[in-house]
Amino acid sequence: MHDGDYDVPERETAFEGDMSTVIGALENICTSVYYIPGNHDPRTTFERNPLPKLTSFSTNIHRRVVRISRDLVFAGYGGSVPSFQNGQVLWSGYPHATDDVVREPLQRLLTLGNDDSGIQHSDSVILMTHFGPDGIDTTLDRSDPLAPVHTGSKSLTAVLRNSPLNIPLHIHGHTHNSPGRVTIGKTIVFNPGSLTESRFALLTLERSLNLHRWVLSSSTFLDLP
Repeated sequence: MHDGDYDVPERETAFEGDMSTVIGALENICTSVYYIPGNHDPRTTFERNPLPKLTSFSTNIHRRVVRISRDLVFAGYGGSVPSFQNGQVLWSGYPHATDDVVREPLQRLLTLGNDDSGIQHSDSVILMTHFGPDGIDTTLDRSDPLAPVHTGSKSLTAVLRNSPLNIPLHIHGHTHNSPGRVTIGKTIVFNPGSLTESRFALLTLERSLNLHRWVLSSSTFLDLP
């Protein structure tokens, strides 16, 4: 798919229709669906004023924070950054031309007490991004074991390591061939794999009475039959 396709209104409408079909199917499982756009989704799904409403019961949370419970919020950031193989750009980022451009928006998104986000000191934050952090197994594409592709973001890694927030779980996608679970600091980073390859995961969050915060209590990788 060529990036230029996203700038043609008729094609953007068609791409939004494809997204609506997938999201509508998910709404048959759960009536509240929160999603972020990936690097193959139309440019309109990244525009903030306003983000398109694709279905009745779904919410695009790109660059947004949504409160799920009294002390639990989702924070989202979509798209991809450039991917590197042998030190050279293999895949361009979309819509992010460089890794550096995502650092400041991510920092602003994950700011304690920010008027835009409303994240409070007592909140647990579930971070959802399309691209993942750099330097971990879940963002390393080993399709060619002699020349793995680094798909992650150094900016995201730095933001996660330095954030004062309680981020018990970070869910990302983008790297289809590298499902898994790793840890950065106190944050569990989880890549469920690609649904286009029949992969998904079930995660259970529970509020710990002892810790007074939300924790990931179970995770299961699954494949569609």
